[in-house]
Amino acid sequence: MLKCSGGLQGLTLLLFCMVCWAAQASGQVHGTATYRERLALPPEAVFEATLEDVSRADALAVVMGQARIERPGNPPFRFEITYDPARINPSHRYAVRARILVGGELFFSTDRSYPVLTGGHGNEVALLLRRAGASGPVGGGDEPWGTLPATFAGDLPCADCLRVAWRSAHLRPDG
Repeated sequence: MLKCSGGLQGLTLLLFCMVCWAAQASGQVHGTATYRERLALPPEAVFEATLEDVSRADALAVVMGQARIERPGNPPFRFEITYDPARINPSHRYAVRARILVGGELFFSTDRSYPVLTGGHGNEVALLLRRAGASGPVGGGDEPWGTLPATFAGDLPCADCLRVAWRSAHLRPDG
């Protein structure tokens, strides 16, 4: 007759160790996203959030992880983005972007930088999404960047430092 108790305990210990190892091998950014409009999303809405390396001003951001919620319901939306901590460089800058698509079309989007992970920022973030204009991108209007004048708030890249915090640059169509 075979005794299974020793083998079962060993298997249980092995599964427990694998779960612990998997938890240590991945990091998570936890967040919430909301918008100010009093508007219910249609059932075909999709919420997407990405964790991006935004260190280089002259290159596209590198996606480090993403979350997707189909039929997110109504705000606030809670999300988790899983990423590989081994790919995080302490001297780089990371930010979270989010958007809501309806029928494949942009409906809401973040319009500012939401830094996380490095530079004194933690792994939790609260996002505010803005409604995409009916005739153009986020912000509305016919201009490619929304209605001008506008205000910028966020971190700018810096060649010889970690970042430059810039909080109020007025952007006008005439420069």
